[in-house]
Amino acid sequence: MVFKKFVLILSSIFIIIHFYLLSLMLTPYMGINISNNSTGEYIITNINQNDGWVRYTTASPGNIIKKIDGQPITDVSINRGSKVEITDGEITQTVAIPKFETRSTIKELIIPSLFSILALVLSMLMVKSPNAVNRYFIGFLLSAALSLFASTESGRDDIIANIIIITFLPLGSMYLVLFIFALLHERRIIQQQTSMWFNFNKVFSIIIISISILNLLYKGHFSAISANIVLFYFCSNVFFVILLLCYYYIKNICHEGKTILKWLVWINVLAFTPFILLHALPYMLNLPYLDDDTVEIFLFIIPIGYFYLSVSKQVIDLNFILSRIPYYFLLSLLPAISIATIIIFGSLNPNSQILYFFFLIFVIVSMIIILLFIKEKVDFVLRHRLWMRDDSLSQQLEFFIGKLSSSMKEKDLKNLFINQLQESLGPSIIAFIKFDYLTDNFHLEEIPKNEQAIHLSEKFKDKIRNHKNKKIDLLDYQGLIGMRIYTIETTHTYIWIGYKKNQTVFNLHEKVWFINIVKYIRLVYENVFAVENLIHTIEQTEVQQSQSSSTLSRFLFQLSEQERRRLAADLHDSALQDQIIWYRSLENLITTTPYLPRDTLSQLHQIKNGMQDAINQIRTTCNELRPISITKGGLTVALRELCANMQKKASFDITYDFPPIIEHDDYNLEICIYRVIQELLNNAHKHANATKISLSLWDDEKNIYLDYRDNGNGFKPDSVTVNNSHTGLNGIKERVYSFNGNINFITEIGIGTEIHITIPR
Repeated sequence: MVFKKFVLILSSIFIIIHFYLLSLMLTPYMGINISNNSTGEYIITNINQNDGWVRYTTASPGNIIKKIDGQPITDVSINRGSKVEITDGEITQTVAIPKFETRSTIKELIIPSLFSILALVLSMLMVKSPNAVNRYFIGFLLSAALSLFASTESGRDDIIANIIIITFLPLGSMYLVLFIFALLHERRIIQQQTSMWFNFNKVFSIIIISISILNLLYKGHFSAISANIVLFYFCSNVFFVILLLCYYYIKNICHEGKTILKWLVWINVLAFTPFILLHALPYMLNLPYLDDDTVEIFLFIIPIGYFYLSVSKQVIDLNFILSRIPYYFLLSLLPAISIATIIIFGSLNPNSQILYFFFLIFVIVSMIIILLFIKEKVDFVLRHRLWMRDDSLSQQLEFFIGKLSSSMKEKDLKNLFINQLQESLGPSIIAFIKFDYLTDNFHLEEIPKNEQAIHLSEKFKDKIRNHKNKKIDLLDYQGLIGMRIYTIETTHTYIWIGYKKNQTVFNLHEKVWFINIVKYIRLVYENVFAVENLIHTIEQTEVQQSQSSSTLSRFLFQLSEQERRRLAADLHDSALQDQIIWYRSLENLITTTPYLPRDTLSQLHQIKNGMQDAINQIRTTCNELRPISITKGGLTVALRELCANMQKKASFDITYDFPPIIEHDDYNLEICIYRVIQELLNNAHKHANATKISLSLWDDEKNIYLDYRDNGNGFKPDSVTVNNSHTGLNGIKERVYSFNGNINFITEIGIGTEIHITIPR
């Protein structure tokens, strides 16, 4: 509440000062010095060539002033009015403020007034949250607004305006430093919000303000020096803020506050650099400088930028903007120099032409860059709505990308590419050139539909040779354009097109479209070749004889499990559901139809029971293909369910010892163990003729162990290594080897079988 009252009082003082300054600025400033002569007449002793409107009239020093705005002059301090009656002793004339100077006065009012209104509105918005950041920012805004509004009248030696400048300009820079530190502390970029340096800065600002005010009130001899000290203090604080932000940006290069720091750096650089370089420093060094009302427009960046950061949860990607500024700057530089040259040399006021020239270039370049960003946004929003035709290149590129998914062979992809080029660009020549950079061998392949022939001259070959180590994508040679599509080992393959059928050259949009479509094709070719190489590797690898191919085996088993799950889902959602629907229809028919013949009713019950068996078989098959119980209850529950289902249809007794739980988060390993035990039981049911089977599963910190025993027929262990025999046991070996496990067979014909499996965790 105290803070709100303080801001309210400060805002009232702020408004009162503005009304005073506004009353001064609304009365035109003449820019002359007046004194009394020996006869009591008021004469012009000097005309200011940098300010005031009299400099644009026929008045000159020595002229006698009769009246100002129709009233006789009574005081040598009078320096405001819009009309002056003067005489040189012989001719009396009246000079009035020129129209362009009236516009200049309005300009002097508009920019400071807008900044003050903006500062006042933002202060009222931020007063609701009285934290340190908002307090210091309000102090900076109001101080900057007062300094900006009083700057014009301060240069005209108004004592109140001078007091405002020498008071609030140092305070504003001090508040800026405090605000930046508070903001960095709030964003957790720095630990301490204040330090001893801040106390020194506060004391130093009070000393500067006190000395400057005393010097002003008592008309000391150090007014110029005190003004320079005030400006130097202001510039030092601004430079300190920028260097501080740069330091923390570099220090916190991987910190989450990096984006905010970059915004802070650029906001301060863009806001203060024109004022410091084009006004403050030249003024302190007695060099030509721009008026403060010329460069003050850039100060709007401060309130707008910081308010945007405070209210936006997600800020614009500054890297995106900065990456385009150099390119847009080069595009803007030549027109900016041309426009600035025309304005400067056609101006009626050539004062400080060099500074104005560079300032105009800066302003025009900034405006063009902003317009280019707006154009990019408009292009993105409106191009597809207003200027997109069905036959446009962009639309055709979108259609082509949609067709790429159906082309998984090199031949199909090549034909699709050729057809799209012919349809979109209409070239007379389409050719593929293969270049082996080790043997320097060239191979030309032209499509049959070419209307012209292409000749591989030495210059043409040199164009391709010189391209192999360069990053330039598009090649251009005598009406032909080309790009590299893909590289296999030492051979580059290029696509070349040229000589359009409509006898025009390829325009910029067509070249960009060609570059984009080739880049898409290049990516698809790489995928096609990768798939073909994988298939070739799978076909050439004997996974059952080599443990070194465990990764590939595991990949194949994962594909198999995915296919099993897909098949189980299809069976469950289609065949099983249809069976259930027909089963219920048959059951409803039997129960609701009276007086059926006994034979018919008996046949219907047989069909019903057969359908029930089919439904159960499909459910069992789905469960075997996709053991849902693994994900729901864990591996142990799924294995017990598997053994129970096998016991129902098998002629042997199954004893098993499974732990309550096996802690493992690898589903692929769990499904491997499940499939191994499933295959062991199926193999025993089909071939072993056993009466007893035992299974033991346990684990330790390093491995999972599985023991299988039966009293069946047995077999020769060496026969497992033969590809065409014991397919089920070979599948078990492959699964175990895919997880870098070991498997041992202890068996002979007629004595049963023992299998010991060890799989690393």
